[in-house]
Amino acid sequence: MTYYLNLQTLKNKIMRNFLAEAIARFKAPTPAFFKKLIVFGSSLTGLSLSLIAIPGLPAAIVSLTGYLATAGAAIIAVAKFAVQNTDPNQTPQQ
Repeated sequence: MTYYLNLQTLKNKIMRNFLAEAIARFKAPTPAFFKKLIVFGSSLTGLSLSLIAIPGLPAAIVSLTGYLATAGAAIIAVAKFAVQNTDPNQTPQQ
């Protein structure tokens, strides 16, 4: 029983640390290139969603616009979590 509680406590700590890191990355400044990706992803998603709303489009175009909306949302999510390096002494890892 205590083993389960310790494991659950550890799991909760890991999840809290993960969420805290995700929130910190979301609020951190974004590099210029990734800001452009956010704009591109937003445009792609907006365009595809507006095309979905047009009645009478062939099924292939509607499914393609669904994929474009998903791709745009994925681009936005990945670009938003990119963080600008604030330490000038730190070199990029290779």
